[in-house]
Amino acid sequence: MKQHCVNPLHSIPMLLLAAAVQQANATAIATPDTATMIQGTGSIAIDVLANDTSDNVENNNLFIDSFDSTSTGYGSVILDSETNQLVYTPPSEDFVGTDTFTYFVVDDSGYGGSTVVTVEVTEPEPEPEPEPEPEPEPEPEPEPEPQPEPEPNFAFELYVDGARNKAVAGMLEDACNAGELSAQLDSNCDLLYAEAAEGDLNPIMAEIAPDEALIQSRLLAENSRNKTSRIYQGMAQMRSGGGGAVVGFNDHMLPTGGAAGDGFDSPWTVLTSVQMESFERNQTWREAGYESEAVGVLLGLGYRVNSNLNLGAAVDWASYDVDFANDGGTMDSDVISLTGFLSWYSGPLSLDLQMGYASGDTEAQRIIRFPDVSVANSDYGSDQFSVSTQFEYNWQPGAWALKPFVRLDYLNTQVDAFAETGDSPWLTSAEDQTHEQLNTSLGLDTSYTLAMDWGVMIPSVRFSAVNQAHLSNDYIGFNLTDADALGNFELRADSADSLFYQWDVSTAFVLPNGVSTFISGKVVSSYADTSAYQITGGVNWEF
Repeated sequence: MKQHCVNPLHSIPMLLLAAAVQQANATAIATPDTATMIQGTGSIAIDVLANDTSDNVENNNLFIDSFDSTSTGYGSVILDSETNQLVYTPPSEDFVGTDTFTYFVVDDSGYGGSTVVTVEVTEPEPEPEPEPEPEPEPEPEPEPEPQPEPEPNFAFELYVDGARNKAVAGMLEDACNAGELSAQLDSNCDLLYAEAAEGDLNPIMAEIAPDEALIQSRLLAENSRNKTSRIYQGMAQMRSGGGGAVVGFNDHMLPTGGAAGDGFDSPWTVLTSVQMESFERNQTWREAGYESEAVGVLLGLGYRVNSNLNLGAAVDWASYDVDFANDGGTMDSDVISLTGFLSWYSGPLSLDLQMGYASGDTEAQRIIRFPDVSVANSDYGSDQFSVSTQFEYNWQPGAWALKPFVRLDYLNTQVDAFAETGDSPWLTSAEDQTHEQLNTSLGLDTSYTLAMDWGVMIPSVRFSAVNQAHLSNDYIGFNLTDADALGNFELRADSADSLFYQWDVSTAFVLPNGVSTFISGKVVSSYADTSAYQITGGVNWEF
């Protein structure tokens, strides 16, 4: 913005007149100005008229007619009327660089011209560092007394791989390098130094790590998946409209109550099923490998409220016998769960809902072979809250039955803290564990009904694509008992598998006189580091 000044002799604005006749009659000559100031020093007054001239021989007085009140860099310019100087202020105290503004100079005749004022704002020069005072010549120190050679100080983490082994190695490195150790830990540290000198410490760290405790949430998740599938099978049988008893084996429900095709008018349905499964998981860099054999029994009671709504409850007991890889120990876990269920259906559509609570009791024993064979025992409880829902569409073209479905399972698992006992020098304690998981399944259930002279045969194939996602999988704090505060370290379970597939192939035979039988096989594929399978058969006599 232009700021106009008043000529003290003429007392009239001269800018427009000067601009009109500047080229022909200019007598005041404006010369460019430069000024330099230090950053953060406020403002600078510039005598811009000092180097300007006039060819008016009668009177060569010069005056500032107008100027930019705002510079190109957004600084400010004002006129000091007492000194007839322009005062420049930078846009901020932090500004460093070049800024410009213009002004217009006239003489007594009112003629003149404009020019540019350049202001350089520079950083202040750093203060010179004080000269250091000369240090006195050091006095010669007495010869040190010979000291015993220190114990070797190895970085154990350099000799291991994987998150689990590095966590344990880092803890032992801090503990063994500390000054005060128990006699037992001090001796074991010496043995670890010797092993490190030989090379690979991975097998030893894998034995010391109590990662076996991390698999409990996985077992509860697998138990919930199987139990929920068995209840869904019973709910599907209830939707067929018949009452009486429904007996199942490994997710396959067998109709009871008479010959093939017979039914009951009662709204009550008894659900029973037996589950047997083999599960194997390879050792990873976070979790111990193991083989698991499981058996489960379910007993439930359903009630048909009306032609579109069923509800009920079921109690399930499952027992897991686990053998850890490399003869690393065993674990026995019993799980009891109570589940309420509801099924709404209309025509080919059905919507199922389950809510359950499970309580587990686990006894585990780790076998550690370094430096000698020893055992570490633990006993702890666990709890799980689960919610599952499934939407299914039943399309029956002739003897075929095609049932696309989608299923969601939410699991919240709590594992109690524990402290190991036994004769092992590597006893540990663990804090509480919390795991949240969401499973999504999408699949198709197909079957075909064949009427024979001797009864009915129903072959079926069920395919599921399952996605697992951890909503919470935090690190779990552990402590090596013999190392006290230096024995703290953290482990974490493997992340959930993003996608795996489950295939069920079975054939059921419904015979006269209330006899039914089946044979089935189930396999899980593309499940990271895991294999699970079933080959089962069963016979049921209805009466």
